Order: sequence, then structure tokens, then C-alpha cells
Amino acid sequence: MSQPPQVLLAYPTTAHAAAHEIGGVLSALGYRLDLHGITPNASARGIHLDAAPRVLILWSRDAAKAPALRALAKRARSHGKLTLIRLDAHVPPAKLGAGERAPRGRTAGVTWRRLLEQPTMTLDDVQPRTSRLSALLALLLMSAVAAIAGYHANAPFAAQIDGVVQQVQDRATSLLGG
Repeated sequence: MSQPPQVLLAYPTTAHAAAHEIGGVLSALGYRLDLHGITPNASARGIHLDAAPRVLILWSRDAAKAPALRALAKRARSHGKLTLIRLDAHVPPAKLGAGERAPRGRTAGVTWRRLLEQPTMTLDDVQPRTSRLSALLALLLMSAVAAIAGYHANAPFAAQIDGVVQQVQDRATSLLGG
């Protein structure tokens, strides 16, 4: 009985040569692979993520045009298995991450191991740091600090602010009937 693959390598069929080159490097490093060339009109239903602990997707302009490859990448990301390698300058969707260029040169083996063996965060691991309200409050606070600093540092500016404040007070008084 053969062992399950360690890496599921999915790529657009136009990247067949790059996929086999990368597959050769990974095989030489001792990884067991399962290669899947995906055409633009293909379905990803037959590709099972359970068998491999890591899903390596070769991303390019052609990959962006393949709904099945995009869906596979999203599923792999949600399971914490995605490693995204960019083959060209086409940027993947933000939810998938930026991806990395394919490692080359003397340190390629070490870099491939780092990419394939490091844990991947899922979208559930990312918590928003601030709410919109707290961001707005921070902006207002910074604006107030800048206005106070400008008020005390520049006499003509201070006089102009005092005039605006007086006009606002006068209008408010007249509107309120005072």
C-alpha cells in the first residue's frame, strides 16, 4: 500500500512545465506528491484535501481564470493547508495571502521546507484589532491634538480658529432662540 502524499500540488494546465520542475525539486527533497493540472473549466470536486497535510498552489494569471483552482485555494486556506507560490506578477486575492515566488538557488531546499512545514493561519485565527468606531475616535483625537498644537504655535491660526468658534456660537445661539 502506498503512503498518502505529503503535498498536493495544484496548478493551471498552462503551468505544466513549472509544476513538473517544482515537483522534481520537492521529490528530490523527499516529499511525496500528488499533482493536479486544472483547466479553466474544470471542477475541483474530485480533489480531496484530506489526503495531504499541505496544498501547494501555483498561482498565475491563468490560475485566477480557473474557478476550480480558486475554490481549491480557498478550501485549503480554510483548513490551514495552503502554500501559495506565484509564477508571475499576478496578485492573488487578498483572502488567500500574497504568496511567494518559487525558491531558487543554493538555499531553495531550506526555503521549500520552511514554506511547506510552517503552520498556516486560517481566517478564523485572525481577529480584527480595532472597530470602525475606535478608528474614528483615534482619528478625531489626533486631529484635536494637531489643532491644539497649531493653535498654540501660530497666533494668526489661533485668531482664525477663535473667529470660527465665535461664528458657530453666534449661529447656535440664534437657532436656539437665545
